[in-house]
Amino acid sequence: MSFFGKLEAKSKRFNKRFIIPTKLGMHYLAINFTIFLMALTYRNNLILAVSFILIAYYISIMLKTHNLINNFEAYNLKFNNQIKDRFQIQLHGPNKELLQLSLLTSDQAWLACKRKQKINEETVFNIPSITRGKYQVIKIKISTTGLHNLFKVWIYKKSTDLFYIYPDVLESPILFESLNNHSIDQSSLDFSHFQKYQEQMPARLIDWKTFARTGKLYTKVYQLENNSIVKVNINSVDGEMEEKISKMAYALDYAKKNKCRFSFQTNTLKLSPSKAEKKYRQCMEYLSAI
Repeated sequence: MSFFGKLEAKSKRFNKRFIIPTKLGMHYLAINFTIFLMALTYRNNLILAVSFILIAYYISIMLKTHNLINNFEAYNLKFNNQIKDRFQIQLHGPNKELLQLSLLTSDQAWLACKRKQKINEETVFNIPSITRGKYQVIKIKISTTGLHNLFKVWIYKKSTDLFYIYPDVLESPILFESLNNHSIDQSSLDFSHFQKYQEQMPARLIDWKTFARTGKLYTKVYQLENNSIVKVNINSVDGEMEEKISKMAYALDYAKKNKCRFSFQTNTLKLSPSKAEKKYRQCMEYLSAI
């Protein structure tokens, strides 16, 4: 194992802060050492002074980079499961925008998270493309190379955070039923009102006549019977298992966006009709981990 690899392993074991030069930092040090040798060879005090100034700057950058982690106070993970492969994290401390993040999950896989954008005090990161599932975070690696990219410093923090990657949605016909267990044809539903088109909604729902008049995207919302619900049943969709899960996720999203009640049933779980946000999350988490 290399020297840097041993440092990495030791930091994981003892939860300490470690700092090493980056590739740019090593080049900087090599150039400064060359200047120092030239000063000694030619006995030039001016070049020697320049060398000492450069090494003093190098040491000051090392201390500043290390302090970025020393002054780091806390973190607060906010996983957003409504948007696949994305979550939010709020970091407290100076220069938090310079910090990078990696997650170690229970399957011993490191996920290097990519910064997406900053909204107020919250920073949105992208998780690398991973399959749907339930993920337990064991450790969080917080690192930075600072403003000058001469050193890399990192620390590990233990975690018990849990997050789910929801299934991809696959557009399919929505099945309705009444509480009396008879099916309802979607084409027979009465028009209720228009609502603004939102991202991730199927494009087929857009009312193009309204768009031609207003220049804005709207979708039609239909009036359901008072006792009608969206049917989310694994036995009512066709395809392979993964395709069934994606179609059920689509039906759940439809029910949520249109504020409909929905029933949920698989071979091992059956839930009574509801439109509660908590039950929606429960169903999506179940589909993620199934």
